[in-house]
Amino acid sequence: MKKIFIILVVFLATMSTVAISAEIDGVPVIDQDIFEVTLNTDDICGPTAASEVLGFWGLSDEPLSGAIPDDGRAMENMLSEMMLRTGHVVNVGVYPDDLIEGMHSFAHNRDYELDITHHRKYQARWSHITSEIDAGRPVILLSWRLYHYVVVIGYNESGPVNTLKILYGHIPYERDYTVAQLGYDAELILVRVVRDPDPDPDPDPDPSGEYWYQDVMNWCEQNGYELEPID
Repeated sequence: MKKIFIILVVFLATMSTVAISAEIDGVPVIDQDIFEVTLNTDDICGPTAASEVLGFWGLSDEPLSGAIPDDGRAMENMLSEMMLRTGHVVNVGVYPDDLIEGMHSFAHNRDYELDITHHRKYQARWSHITSEIDAGRPVILLSWRLYHYVVVIGYNESGPVNTLKILYGHIPYERDYTVAQLGYDAELILVRVVRDPDPDPDPDPDPSGEYWYQDVMNWCEQNGYELEPID
């Protein structure tokens, strides 16, 4: 499900130029217009982007439909909870810090931990995005120019201008944007999912405090027996 395609194309001219593009496959696609109607709300691009990314990592309670767009019950439940945990407010949306806190809460409730890096305004770099995409991790991007959260699923350095492939939340769902179109003050939220280790096993039982223990030990000593723990 989680696949990354990297294409290297070499154009030979007077000097060799390497053009690189990469794209992540399998990120759930949400049409937020559908859920704004069914959930009677507005401005849900933040929870939409968070649900697409955490849905990609399998944090939904039920299997997602895989349809494009995914408007199934499992996705609706996930998006509804994400709105609640991020403190979504109609006609206001969600600020990045609240979105991050909500994603942490959502994941922790499912015994996962998130390692999140937040690059604020003017801190984001092209390499921050490309390294994540190359590693197979979609990126949440907040464009203040568009006043909209999107999910970056790919990049292309083969044209005259570098472009990012994003999930936009509206038809057409996949779009190509330049950094200039998204705004140089865009913020990035890089999400890495870590599963909590299994809890420590229960310690071996200690019967020495039981009322019968000393009587049993006395009997064993008198009759030449020793107690051994059971595997």
